[in-house]
Amino acid sequence: MKKTLTVTVLLTAIIAHANVLGLRGTLPHKEFVTGEAIAYTLKIENHGASAFLSDDYGEGLKNKVEIRMMTRSGTVLECKEGIPFGEILVLPDTAQEYTADLTRWFTLPVGNYFVQAVITRDGDAVAARMLDFAIVSGLEIGTVTRAVPGEDAATRDYTLLYWPRDDQEILFLRMTESPSGLSQLIQLGNVVRHITPTIAFPSKSTLVVTHQASQNLYIKTTIISEHSRFDILDREHLSPSKED
Repeated sequence: MKKTLTVTVLLTAIIAHANVLGLRGTLPHKEFVTGEAIAYTLKIENHGASAFLSDDYGEGLKNKVEIRMMTRSGTVLECKEGIPFGEILVLPDTAQEYTADLTRWFTLPVGNYFVQAVITRDGDAVAARMLDFAIVSGLEIGTVTRAVPGEDAATRDYTLLYWPRDDQEILFLRMTESPSGLSQLIQLGNVVRHITPTIAFPSKSTLVVTHQASQNLYIKTTIISEHSRFDILDREHLSPSKED
């Protein structure tokens, strides 16, 4: 009887310790276009009597917060060096959210993946529920090639593509530079493909994408494309009559 009571007390203590931290991981979508940021948000609830600290120095070294990823076939992916969520501090009886861009910490070609956050505290591991998601290449609308300003031997492909998401279609512009292989992606918002989006080049270092975003709205996006910069300069909303 005494032995049974001891085991019961021990198990209760282990369960209580494991339940001190509550973890919940979330992703904004189930599918992401190649080059798109993948924001993995981890919510940590501290139900214990002491603060939870995780960092790369001092007392924070005692606790570890990891992101674990694997492919659908079971291949474990290696995380790049560093601490994806930065310093984590959750005071007793509080909750905090931390976000990491998975594309910064893992190499993610087109495919299907699983992601999970795991916290190790005093030797005990607590895991968030595993989430699945996919990386897709997107559906191409068209590509235009131009020389890179100031770089005679380099060219850039500007590819318009879209992907269905939440009962809508989202338009993207991907820039791919040759021969460097540099690639960047810009999301341009909802698109209605009744009229094909267009790319114009008013100057060597700027391009303009015009697309229909809804029945009564067009969007004209001006983008700068220079040797070390590829970014949105301006977005203008147009009515169909003005766009014509």
